[in-house]
Amino acid sequence: ETVVKELDIRLTEGETMRVRSDTKNLDAWICFANARTCYQTFNKDEYPKGIELLERAVELDPEYASAWALQGLMRYAFFKRNWNDTSELAAVSRKRGIEIVEKALEIDENNVMALNVRSEMYGNERQWDNALALLNKAIAIAPSDSRIFAQLGKYKFLLGEFGASIEYSEKGIRLDPFHSFWQLSYLARAYNWTGRYEEALNVFERMLRLCEKENCSILVTGSVHSEMAMSYMGLGMEAEARAHLKETLRLYPKSASLRIIRNYWTKKFKDPSHADKIIDALSRAGATE
Repeated sequence: ETVVKELDIRLTEGETMRVRSDTKNLDAWICFANARTCYQTFNKDEYPKGIELLERAVELDPEYASAWALQGLMRYAFFKRNWNDTSELAAVSRKRGIEIVEKALEIDENNVMALNVRSEMYGNERQWDNALALLNKAIAIAPSDSRIFAQLGKYKFLLGEFGASIEYSEKGIRLDPFHSFWQLSYLARAYNWTGRYEEALNVFERMLRLCEKENCSILVTGSVHSEMAMSYMGLGMEAEARAHLKETLRLYPKSASLRIIRNYWTKKFKDPSHADKIIDALSRAGATE
Protein backbone atom coordinates (compact mmCIF):
# COMPACT_ATOMS: atom_id res chain seq x y z
CA GLU A 1 0.00 0.00 0.00
CA THR A 2 0.99 3.61 -0.46
CA VAL A 3 2.75 4.94 2.61
CA VAL A 4 1.10 8.23 3.56
CA LYS A 5 2.77 10.22 6.31
CA GLU A 6 1.60 13.27 8.19
CA LEU A 7 3.49 16.52 8.66
CA ASP A 8 2.77 18.94 11.46
CA ILE A 9 3.37 22.39 9.97
CA ARG A 10 3.69 25.28 12.39
CA LEU A 11 1.61 28.29 11.35
CA THR A 12 1.93 30.55 14.39
CA GLU A 13 3.03 30.09 17.97
CA GLY A 14 1.00 27.21 19.35
CA GLU A 15 -0.87 26.63 16.06
CA THR A 16 -0.11 23.83 13.62
CA MET A 17 -1.65 22.34 10.49
CA ARG A 18 -1.50 18.62 9.74
CA VAL A 19 -0.79 17.72 6.11
CA ARG A 20 -0.86 14.24 4.62
CA SER A 21 2.06 13.50 2.34
CA ASP A 22 4.38 10.70 1.21
CA THR A 23 7.39 12.47 2.73
CA LYS A 24 8.27 13.32 6.32
CA ASN A 25 10.73 15.99 5.21
CA LEU A 26 9.04 19.36 5.73
CA ASP A 27 11.43 21.27 3.45
CA ALA A 28 10.83 18.74 0.64
CA TRP A 29 7.08 19.11 1.06
CA ILE A 30 7.33 22.92 0.93
CA CYS A 31 9.27 22.65 -2.35
CA PHE A 32 6.59 20.31 -3.69
CA ALA A 33 3.73 22.61 -2.63
CA ASN A 34 5.36 25.64 -4.28
CA ALA A 35 6.09 23.65 -7.44
CA ARG A 36 2.45 22.59 -7.63
CA THR A 37 1.50 26.28 -7.62
CA CYS A 38 3.86 26.81 -10.57
CA TYR A 39 2.30 23.87 -12.39
CA GLN A 40 -1.24 25.17 -11.98
CA THR A 41 -0.41 28.42 -13.82
CA PHE A 42 0.04 26.49 -17.12
CA ASN A 43 2.59 29.22 -17.81
CA LYS A 44 5.76 28.24 -19.67
CA ASP A 45 7.88 30.71 -17.69
CA GLU A 46 6.78 29.24 -14.35
CA TYR A 47 7.55 25.60 -15.13
CA PRO A 48 11.38 25.77 -14.92
CA LYS A 49 10.96 27.26 -11.44
CA GLY A 50 8.70 24.38 -10.49
CA ILE A 51 11.11 21.78 -11.88
CA GLU A 52 13.97 23.33 -9.93
CA LEU A 53 11.90 23.15 -6.73
CA LEU A 54 11.08 19.49 -7.37
CA GLU A 55 14.72 18.65 -8.04
CA ARG A 56 15.46 20.14 -4.63
CA ALA A 57 12.62 18.13 -3.09
CA VAL A 58 14.00 14.80 -4.30
CA GLU A 59 17.49 15.78 -3.20
CA LEU A 60 16.07 16.20 0.29
CA ASP A 61 14.06 12.97 0.04
CA PRO A 62 15.05 10.65 -2.83
CA GLU A 63 12.05 8.39 -2.06
CA TYR A 64 9.50 11.20 -2.46
CA ALA A 65 7.44 9.58 -5.22
CA SER A 66 4.92 12.43 -5.58
CA ALA A 67 7.72 14.94 -6.18
CA TRP A 68 9.25 12.69 -8.84
CA ALA A 69 5.82 12.31 -10.47
CA LEU A 70 5.10 16.04 -10.60
CA GLN A 71 8.57 16.75 -11.96
CA GLY A 72 7.95 14.24 -14.74
CA LEU A 73 4.63 15.86 -15.57
CA MET A 74 6.15 19.34 -15.75
CA ARG A 75 8.97 18.15 -18.02
CA TYR A 76 6.50 16.29 -20.24
CA ALA A 77 4.45 19.50 -20.51
CA PHE A 78 7.14 21.06 -22.71
CA PHE A 79 6.41 18.30 -25.24
CA LYS A 80 2.64 18.29 -24.73
CA ARG A 81 2.22 22.06 -25.03
CA ASN A 82 4.70 22.55 -27.90
CA TRP A 83 6.94 24.72 -25.76
CA ASN A 84 10.20 23.34 -27.20
CA ASP A 85 12.08 25.16 -29.94
CA THR A 86 12.81 21.99 -31.94
CA SER A 87 11.30 18.55 -32.41
CA GLU A 88 14.49 17.05 -30.97
CA LEU A 89 14.04 18.95 -27.71
CA ALA A 90 10.37 17.96 -27.66
CA ALA A 91 11.34 14.29 -27.94
CA VAL A 92 13.80 14.73 -25.07
CA SER A 93 11.11 16.37 -22.90
CA ARG A 94 8.70 13.52 -23.60
CA LYS A 95 11.25 10.79 -22.94
CA ARG A 96 12.60 12.37 -19.76
CA GLY A 97 9.14 13.11 -18.40
CA ILE A 98 8.00 9.50 -18.86
CA GLU A 99 11.24 8.15 -17.35
CA ILE A 100 10.84 10.26 -14.23
CA VAL A 101 7.24 9.20 -13.69
CA GLU A 102 8.23 5.56 -14.18
CA LYS A 103 10.86 6.14 -11.48
CA ALA A 104 8.12 7.42 -9.16
CA LEU A 105 6.15 4.21 -9.80
CA GLU A 106 9.25 2.12 -9.11
CA ILE A 107 9.52 3.84 -5.73
CA ASP A 108 5.83 3.31 -5.02
CA GLU A 109 3.67 1.46 -7.53
CA ASN A 110 0.55 2.63 -5.68
CA ASN A 111 1.39 6.33 -5.52
CA VAL A 112 -1.81 8.02 -6.62
CA MET A 113 -0.15 11.09 -8.11
CA ALA A 114 2.24 8.94 -10.15
CA LEU A 115 -0.63 6.78 -11.40
CA ASN A 116 -2.62 9.88 -12.31
CA VAL A 117 0.32 11.51 -14.09
CA ARG A 118 1.23 8.40 -16.06
CA SER A 119 -2.42 8.08 -17.01
CA GLU A 120 -2.40 11.66 -18.30
CA MET A 121 0.61 10.88 -20.47
CA TYR A 122 -1.14 7.84 -21.91
CA GLY A 123 -4.26 9.91 -22.52
CA ASN A 124 -2.29 12.61 -24.29
CA GLU A 125 -0.97 9.94 -26.66
CA ARG A 126 -4.48 8.49 -27.16
CA GLN A 127 -3.71 5.21 -25.40
CA TRP A 128 -7.12 5.28 -23.76
CA ASP A 129 -7.17 1.74 -22.37
CA ASN A 130 -3.85 2.22 -20.57
CA ALA A 131 -4.95 5.60 -19.27
CA LEU A 132 -8.25 4.31 -17.87
CA ALA A 133 -6.64 1.20 -16.37
CA LEU A 134 -4.29 3.34 -14.27
CA LEU A 135 -7.12 5.61 -13.15
CA ASN A 136 -9.22 2.64 -12.11
CA LYS A 137 -6.28 1.40 -10.05
CA ALA A 138 -5.90 4.85 -8.50
CA ILE A 139 -9.61 4.95 -7.56
CA ALA A 140 -9.30 1.58 -5.82
CA ILE A 141 -6.45 3.01 -3.75
CA ALA A 142 -7.88 6.49 -3.10
CA PRO A 143 -11.63 6.60 -3.78
CA SER A 144 -11.94 10.15 -2.43
CA ASP A 145 -9.10 11.73 -4.42
CA SER A 146 -10.64 14.58 -6.43
CA ARG A 147 -7.84 14.65 -9.00
CA ILE A 148 -8.67 11.16 -10.21
CA PHE A 149 -12.30 12.06 -10.87
CA ALA A 150 -11.26 15.28 -12.65
CA GLN A 151 -9.02 13.19 -14.90
CA LEU A 152 -11.80 10.68 -15.52
CA GLY A 153 -14.09 13.58 -16.43
CA LYS A 154 -11.53 14.72 -18.96
CA TYR A 155 -11.15 11.29 -20.59
CA LYS A 156 -14.88 10.67 -20.74
CA PHE A 157 -15.26 14.03 -22.50
CA LEU A 158 -12.57 13.23 -25.06
CA LEU A 159 -14.16 9.83 -25.66
CA GLY A 160 -17.45 11.59 -26.40
CA GLU A 161 -19.18 10.33 -23.25
CA PHE A 162 -20.32 13.79 -22.18
CA GLY A 163 -22.87 12.72 -19.57
CA ALA A 164 -20.28 10.57 -17.78
CA SER A 165 -17.83 13.45 -18.02
CA ILE A 166 -20.24 15.69 -16.13
CA GLU A 167 -20.85 13.02 -13.50
CA TYR A 168 -17.16 12.42 -12.77
CA SER A 169 -16.19 16.11 -12.96
CA GLU A 170 -18.95 17.14 -10.57
CA LYS A 171 -17.93 14.42 -8.13
CA GLY A 172 -14.32 15.60 -8.22
CA ILE A 173 -15.37 19.15 -7.40
CA ARG A 174 -17.59 18.00 -4.54
CA LEU A 175 -14.62 16.13 -3.09
CA ASP A 176 -12.41 19.24 -3.25
CA PRO A 177 -14.15 22.49 -2.30
CA PHE A 178 -10.85 24.32 -2.82
CA HIS A 179 -10.45 23.03 -6.36
CA SER A 180 -8.17 24.61 -8.92
CA PHE A 181 -8.91 26.12 -12.32
CA TRP A 182 -8.05 22.98 -14.28
CA GLN A 183 -10.50 20.83 -12.31
CA LEU A 184 -13.36 22.89 -13.73
CA SER A 185 -12.35 22.99 -17.38
CA TYR A 186 -13.82 19.72 -18.63
CA LEU A 187 -16.99 20.17 -16.60
CA ALA A 188 -17.63 23.47 -18.40
CA ARG A 189 -16.84 21.85 -21.73
CA ALA A 190 -19.13 18.90 -21.09
CA TYR A 191 -21.94 21.31 -20.21
CA ASN A 192 -21.31 23.11 -23.51
CA TRP A 193 -21.31 19.93 -25.58
CA THR A 194 -24.58 18.77 -24.00
CA GLY A 195 -26.33 22.11 -24.58
CA ARG A 196 -26.33 23.13 -20.91
CA TYR A 197 -24.98 26.55 -21.84
CA GLU A 198 -26.05 28.56 -18.79
CA GLU A 199 -24.40 26.04 -16.48
CA ALA A 200 -21.30 26.15 -18.67
CA LEU A 201 -21.15 29.94 -18.37
CA ASN A 202 -21.41 29.77 -14.58
CA VAL A 203 -18.41 27.43 -14.50
CA PHE A 204 -16.45 29.52 -17.00
CA GLU A 205 -16.97 32.60 -14.81
CA ARG A 206 -15.55 30.68 -11.85
CA MET A 207 -12.63 29.64 -14.04
CA LEU A 208 -11.85 33.24 -14.95
CA ARG A 209 -11.76 34.21 -11.28
CA LEU A 210 -9.42 31.30 -10.54
CA CYS A 211 -7.28 32.17 -13.58
CA GLU A 212 -6.62 35.58 -12.10
CA LYS A 213 -5.94 34.13 -8.66
CA GLU A 214 -3.66 31.38 -9.96
CA ASN A 215 -1.77 33.59 -12.44
CA CYS A 216 -2.75 31.53 -15.48
CA SER A 217 -1.22 32.32 -18.84
CA ILE A 218 -2.97 34.59 -21.34
CA LEU A 219 -3.32 31.57 -23.62
CA VAL A 220 -5.41 29.78 -21.00
CA THR A 221 -7.50 32.86 -20.21
CA GLY A 222 -8.03 33.57 -23.90
CA SER A 223 -9.22 30.01 -24.46
CA VAL A 224 -11.81 30.38 -21.71
CA HIS A 225 -13.24 33.44 -23.44
CA SER A 226 -13.43 31.61 -26.78
CA GLU A 227 -15.36 28.75 -25.20
CA MET A 228 -17.68 31.23 -23.49
CA ALA A 229 -18.40 32.55 -26.99
CA MET A 230 -19.55 29.04 -27.86
CA SER A 231 -21.91 29.07 -24.85
CA TYR A 232 -23.43 32.41 -25.80
CA MET A 233 -23.94 31.29 -29.39
CA GLY A 234 -25.77 28.26 -28.03
CA LEU A 235 -28.08 30.63 -26.15
CA GLY A 236 -28.62 32.74 -29.25
CA MET A 237 -26.81 35.72 -27.66
CA GLU A 238 -24.63 36.66 -30.61
CA ALA A 239 -23.54 40.08 -29.32
CA GLU A 240 -22.19 38.56 -26.10
CA ALA A 241 -20.48 35.80 -28.07
CA ARG A 242 -18.74 38.33 -30.30
CA ALA A 243 -17.65 40.33 -27.24
CA HIS A 244 -15.93 37.28 -25.75
CA LEU A 245 -14.36 36.42 -29.08
CA LYS A 246 -13.03 39.99 -29.23
CA GLU A 247 -11.54 39.53 -25.75
CA THR A 248 -9.88 36.32 -26.93
CA LEU A 249 -8.34 38.21 -29.85
CA ARG A 250 -7.06 40.88 -27.48
CA LEU A 251 -5.49 38.41 -25.05
CA TYR A 252 -4.16 35.73 -27.38
CA PRO A 253 -5.22 35.91 -31.04
CA LYS A 254 -4.31 32.30 -31.81
CA SER A 255 -7.02 31.16 -29.39
CA ALA A 256 -9.61 32.52 -31.83
CA SER A 257 -8.16 31.01 -35.00
CA LEU A 258 -10.51 28.39 -36.46
CA ARG A 259 -7.56 26.58 -38.01
CA ILE A 260 -5.79 26.24 -34.66
CA ILE A 261 -8.99 25.36 -32.78
CA ARG A 262 -9.87 22.72 -35.37
CA ASN A 263 -6.39 21.23 -35.21
CA TYR A 264 -6.46 21.19 -31.39
CA TRP A 265 -9.85 19.52 -30.96
CA THR A 266 -9.66 17.01 -33.80
CA LYS A 267 -6.45 15.70 -32.24
CA LYS A 268 -8.00 15.62 -28.77
CA PHE A 269 -11.25 13.80 -29.44
CA LYS A 270 -11.31 10.08 -30.16
CA ASP A 271 -14.00 10.90 -32.73
CA PRO A 272 -12.76 14.05 -34.53
CA SER A 273 -16.29 14.95 -35.64
CA HIS A 274 -17.04 16.15 -32.10
CA ALA A 275 -14.85 19.16 -32.89
CA ASP A 276 -17.49 20.39 -35.35
CA LYS A 277 -19.65 21.74 -32.53
CA ILE A 278 -17.18 24.39 -31.39
CA ILE A 279 -15.96 25.14 -34.91
CA ASP A 280 -19.51 25.84 -36.07
CA ALA A 281 -20.33 28.01 -33.05
CA LEU A 282 -17.18 30.13 -33.28
CA SER A 283 -17.49 30.45 -37.05
CA ARG A 284 -20.98 31.89 -36.62
CA ALA A 285 -19.63 34.22 -33.91
CA GLY A 286 -17.15 35.66 -36.41
CA ALA A 287 -13.96 33.67 -35.89
CA THR A 288 -11.82 33.31 -38.99
CA GLU A 289 -9.13 30.95 -40.21
